[in-house]
Amino acid sequence: MMRNAKLSNTYDFSGGINISKPPHLIEENECYANPSSFDGTKNIYWKNDSLRKRAGTLEINDPEEGDHIENGIRFYRAASPTKTTICAIDDGSDYVKHYYLDGSDIFQEITKAGTQIATGSYIHLAVWKDALYSASGNQVLQKITYSGGWSIDDIAGLTSKPQYVCHHKDRLFAAGGDMPEGYLECTAYDDDTSWSAGNGEAFNVGYKDGDPIRQLVSLNDNLTVYKQDSIWVLRGDNLFNWFQHRDEKAVGCYAPYSVADVIFGHIFLSIDNVYFFDGQTITPIGDNIKPWLAQIPIGYRKNASATYYNGYYRLSFPTATYNNKELIFDVTQFKLTGKRAWWLNDSRNINNYIVYGGPEDDNTLYLCDSNAGYLRKMETGTQDESTDVTTEFHSKYYVMDQPNLEKMFDRLKVDLAQSIGTVNMKLYAGLGDDNEFEYDIDTGSSTNVWGTGVWGTFQWQAPDKARVTQEFALPSYLDGYAISLYLKHDSDEENVRFYGFSLSWAYKVF
Repeated sequence: MMRNAKLSNTYDFSGGINISKPPHLIEENECYANPSSFDGTKNIYWKNDSLRKRAGTLEINDPEEGDHIENGIRFYRAASPTKTTICAIDDGSDYVKHYYLDGSDIFQEITKAGTQIATGSYIHLAVWKDALYSASGNQVLQKITYSGGWSIDDIAGLTSKPQYVCHHKDRLFAAGGDMPEGYLECTAYDDDTSWSAGNGEAFNVGYKDGDPIRQLVSLNDNLTVYKQDSIWVLRGDNLFNWFQHRDEKAVGCYAPYSVADVIFGHIFLSIDNVYFFDGQTITPIGDNIKPWLAQIPIGYRKNASATYYNGYYRLSFPTATYNNKELIFDVTQFKLTGKRAWWLNDSRNINNYIVYGGPEDDNTLYLCDSNAGYLRKMETGTQDESTDVTTEFHSKYYVMDQPNLEKMFDRLKVDLAQSIGTVNMKLYAGLGDDNEFEYDIDTGSSTNVWGTGVWGTFQWQAPDKARVTQEFALPSYLDGYAISLYLKHDSDEENVRFYGFSLSWAYKVF
């Protein structure tokens, strides 16, 4: 048999993970990940048409405050101070306390006369009219204000202890906590003290269906009421014209803090999938990662937290064993092309997110640490808590639409770029671990030119991120039914970019 491959394929990667399909059925714009290891696309993300290793984080408060941060928010006000970071922090003993960070790297406690919030609450924060409202589920609704100094006061007129609070159409809405399941209360117009006991309103969403409310969020001039097994939209603006409409049956929001405002709608986590909701229709977008979600116990999934930042939906799992996993979804690509690619970031400890995205802010994302009382600024370098950041990329298995026919893999051209450091590349032949071959390619040191083709580690150095596109021959013992590509980069210096590769091959004929 002569090795003279005539067929050629070029693959352009847009990243992502897909672990719900057999490897040979995954689309070219998705990566392949092993659902048992959680590290198929470890610490990698897609930006400016290239795959990059994620950057590290920086602790912005010193010293550490409390055991961990429950929640946080960027508090924008019309009056001075115009913006302040507020965090609800578990103090490590009996309470969750509120702290502010304003022009300093030291958290300062906002004191309150009377009972503090009991430890174990998951605090929900909302802003309305130069005031911050804090709901815990086991304490009456509290109001944080500034008048020459920060203070906390209990809200008068609401005897319930709500878990969720939301500002919508110049009213406050509250639900959850010790309130009856499905029960919603709101204030009178432009007043945070007149609730149902006075001039406010109270009613059941879903007509006493026993389905508990999990979150309240505004969308398209309506109030979206996410219940555990259904979604309701509340239209109108007063007691006489409220109108309830159930938009989805058998689909609801299981994780209250997974709801995030994204382009043209919301994304949220249900019992077993992630969904996009535009106010009228709901679309599952997490089919690719359902096997990964299935490995997280139900009780842990409900504590997931999310945000929308720079075109991406970021979903973290901050409880116990799974507190260092973060899933990222490309919302822009989904809206433009319908593609549903996800990434998995490892070694993250995120209890919540804070976006510095207001007037004169720097559009930076901050992470509330779920393991320590630190607020961390993201994308500040290539270190993460003094540990080198590792990037891993594993492509799908390519079978050229014929998984049962053996192929001759003749030549490979890899297109990538990096500034300083080492990138390891491996090729896998065959589906599964039973027929796996691994290779490293030695490109020579301190050069942008490929070396002798000896298998080993390839490395180069350049003053800038030089793009390297080179071709090399594959040995005959790599022939097989399928082939996949694996890249790993663990330098603490620079990002690596992977643009794609070209493969020359032919069906094996004797």
